Parts: sequence; C-alpha cells; structure tokens
Amino acid sequence: MKTKNAFILFAVLFFLAFFPRVGASPHAGLFFDGIKAYHAGHYDEAASIFSRIAGEGVVNDKLYYNLGNAYYKKNDPGRAILWYERAFRLSPEDADLKYNLEFVRSQVKDLGEDKTNAIFKILFFWKYALSEAALRWIAVISNGLFWILLTVQVMRRKRTSRLFAGVAGTMVLILALTAGFGYYENRFMKKAVILSEKAVVRSGWSEDATELFVLHAGTRVEVEKEERGYFRIYFSKGKIGWVKKETAEII
Repeated sequence: MKTKNAFILFAVLFFLAFFPRVGASPHAGLFFDGIKAYHAGHYDEAASIFSRIAGEGVVNDKLYYNLGNAYYKKNDPGRAILWYERAFRLSPEDADLKYNLEFVRSQVKDLGEDKTNAIFKILFFWKYALSEAALRWIAVISNGLFWILLTVQVMRRKRTSRLFAGVAGTMVLILALTAGFGYYENRFMKKAVILSEKAVVRSGWSEDATELFVLHAGTRVEVEKEERGYFRIYFSKGKIGWVKKETAEII
C-alpha cells in the first residue's frame, strides 16, 4: 500500500485549490480532518469524514483514493476496491492508485474473467491510459484542429494531400469513437463490486431460488439488470445469477 507524504500534501493542496474559499465551503476543512484522522490511525473516523464529503456530491479522484486507503486499513477490501475503482475511472494514469488497486485485487478470493480482447487493449491503449474526460477533450480538440486546418488549406487554395487528409480524418474518427464508447461503457455497461464478506448468487430474485455459487468481498462483476431488490450479475463464463442489491454496489 502506498500513502506517500508528498502525495498526501499534494492532495490537500489540490483540495485547497478546488475549494479556495474555505469559509464558503466545509469540504477543504473536512478533508484536512480526514487526513489528520488517517495519519493518527483513526481509520473509522477518516472513512466517515471522506464518505461525508463524497456523499455531498464531490467527485474527486484524490478524495476517492484516500477513502479507498481508509477502508483498506479498516480491513474492508470490498469498499476499498469500490472507491479505488471510482478513483481509477477519473485518473487511470495515477501510478500510486493503480498500484494500490492491483495490490488489493490480488487479495480477493474470486478471480473473474476479463472479457476485453487483449489485441483490442493493445490497439486502443489510450482508452485504458486516459480518463473518460481526457478522451473527450482530446477528441473534441483534435476534431476542431482537423477542420480548422482543412478550412485554412481550402481558403489559401492549397491542395491538401489525400493521404494526409485520409489519415488525419481516420485518426479523428477513431478518437471520437473511442471517447463515445468510453462514455457508453461507463454509463450503460454497469459494473459493481461485492461488498459483503460472502454474497450468495442464486438462480432467481428470491430467497427460495437455487444457490448457484458464492462470491466474496472485492469481487468485480458486471450488472446486467436490476429487479426486485436484486442484481442479475455476470461473473465469468457459466457463472451468471442474482445477488441481493445490499451485497454489492455499482462502481
């Protein structure tokens, strides 16, 4: 687990920058209190403070990272992974975050199945190295630059190389499609983390349904639908079923 002092200082400074008017917002002060509680070994208090900030609608990777750290120290791997995953969506390039997430994942009992093709990950590596917001901005800026350059060439009555226009246009299209797919994936292809120490997966949304298998805290699953207080989840090939909603939470 990595909780570098320099990183903590940066996180505090980031919050001060994000909430410059401390008097007008309690979040910066609360974040300070959470950091102090964490370093004093009061992990329950730290988790409670960070959770309060997150519950008030603050979306911030440093907040989520520290919340994951606090839950890990509380020996709650399910919630630790949940908040690390949420932070990772906002900042996939963060090395410390990635290390902690992989470290806690390595302790999870259930090994799931990654449905993403390995070749796809290599060809579209930027999708897994950049956040959804960064991909959107890159797509928008590259699209704008492409049309500006093309317009300038036309206005100056210069012939544009078909090869250049084709390659540039294809790259812009790929970036736009990647950003669009990332948005669709995060909004409509829901993933969840098992929070309970043990979650019974059944053949239907009922206590009377047949018990199929058991998953443990920290396991990541895909959520196919929600119905009558249950999630229908996909864990791996041949392992699909229903779990109570209170045993898992959407990332």
